[in-house]
Amino acid sequence: MREKPLKKELKSVLKEIQNKNAEGGKIITAWNKITESFIEHAEPGALKKRVLYVDVDDSDWMYICSLKIEKIKDGLKDFFKQGIIEEIKFRVGR
Repeated sequence: MREKPLKKELKSVLKEIQNKNAEGGKIITAWNKITESFIEHAEPGALKKRVLYVDVDDSDWMYICSLKIEKIKDGLKDFFKQGIIEEIKFRVGR
C-alpha cells in the first residue's frame, strides 16, 4: 500500500478541521460559489487577522485571481455581512 506524502496528508487533515469550524466551512462554501470558473486552481488556505490567504496552483493562476479580486471581495462581502474578511492575499503552493 502506497502512503500519501506528508504534505497531502496534513492538507487533508487541516481541511477537515477547517470544515468542522463553522466559520471555515462558510468561507469554503462562499468561495466555491464565487469562484466557479477557477475553483480547481485556487482555494482558501487560512484566515488570520481578517486576511484570507488563498493558495493557488502557480503564478499564472495568481495573476488570474488578482484580476478577479474585486469580484471575489464583493462576493465575500455579500456572503459575510460582518466584515470577517478585510483583505485577500494569494500565495503559490497548492
